[in-house]
Amino acid sequence: MNRKAFCIILGICLACLVMALMETVFQPGYVVKSAVKAALFLGTVLYLGSLRGLLRREGLGTAAALGAGIYGVILGAFLLFRSFIDLDAIAAGLLGKEGIRRENFLWAALYISIVNSGLEELLFRGLGYLELRKFASEPFAMVVSAAAFAAYHIAILDGWFSWWMYALCMLGLFLGGLIFNYLDRRGSILPGWLAHAAANLAINTIGAMMYGFVPVP
Repeated sequence: MNRKAFCIILGICLACLVMALMETVFQPGYVVKSAVKAALFLGTVLYLGSLRGLLRREGLGTAAALGAGIYGVILGAFLLFRSFIDLDAIAAGLLGKEGIRRENFLWAALYISIVNSGLEELLFRGLGYLELRKFASEPFAMVVSAAAFAAYHIAILDGWFSWWMYALCMLGLFLGGLIFNYLDRRGSILPGWLAHAAANLAINTIGAMMYGFVPVP
């Protein structure tokens, strides 16, 4: 494997490992954890790659249409599997691990939909796909990026679902990563970011149902 490709993969793995430790061992408040994530992800991207050209405005129309579809698919899946999802347990987990409650949920949802998705796009698409493909094959970069994106969420979603729902979420995250990579294939992360934000918005809509801001159909 090319040395630069190895360094990029190692850097992403280390960033994910640090955040997994934050989730499972150190468990600071959400503000502190978000600050650590921002510094870690941005620092990793700047050290191993570049921000140049990553925010070009192209392909946004397709991304917006696909994002709307992703939003509908996620909400549809939630309604289909609603009886297998314990929203009370998820709310308790968010309170215990993140300090997120009904009173601060809307601010957290706004951050997750816009800023958090942007940080993940920088690391997993900007570095893990667009930069990695300069030193490895296109299919390899796409798979590595999507796999790392899914693996990063393992610690975050731990304890939320039954094992088969958990596995289904991991598969969905991997496929989502591949879709975001495809949208970003021209060299900008904005299309993937837009679709990612739409996916997070769907999840936050479910959260709004969980906290009683929106009625559950």
